[in-house]
Amino acid sequence: MLSSYLPLVLLLSLTASCEGSSVPFNDNFDTLPAVPDEITSPIGVYNGLNFSNLFVNQPGVPGIITLNGVAPKSDPNQALGGLSKQASTISVPATGPAKTFSLDSFYYGCSVDTAQGLADPAQPCNITVTGYSSGKVKVSQKFNFVPIEKITLMQAPVFGAFKGFSGLDKATFVQTPGNPAAVLLIDDLVGSYQKP
Repeated sequence: MLSSYLPLVLLLSLTASCEGSSVPFNDNFDTLPAVPDEITSPIGVYNGLNFSNLFVNQPGVPGIITLNGVAPKSDPNQALGGLSKQASTISVPATGPAKTFSLDSFYYGCSVDTAQGLADPAQPCNITVTGYSSGKVKVSQKFNFVPIEKITLMQAPVFGAFKGFSGLDKATFVQTPGNPAAVLLIDDLVGSYQKP
């Protein structure tokens, strides 16, 4: 009886070893260098993926309550995108450990880029996230951010869950319709990438 299961176990283990392994990530951007209330350098390659038109942002001073804006989900940093109204993109780097990736969830919000740092108010926005595979659109999903009215302290970002965002080589984050005053804030982006 045991010998009849042996070929099945061998087949399953060979199948698993032929597929690339999956590496989970939670991109909270907190290990990247940042200066409070200043937009620093582009993120670039981080945790196995390439972040384009996304910058490290540290709103206010960690541990000090600041006015307005959208707080990071995990202190002190978050990613800021949408500057110059270009799409913010996450992709598989040309050289690196990832073949494809999947997105599970993230926290997001929008604020006005006033260059005043502590006074950047939260701003309503709609975000369209589109996933691509081999240059073709595979999945698209919309997220809506509505700030809490009459709040004077920094507010929490909103949780968003992705549906069907797997087997991607690129994902774009775009405000739709474009709000010329708003910039996109992303934190705790959770997913996994698959090794070749």
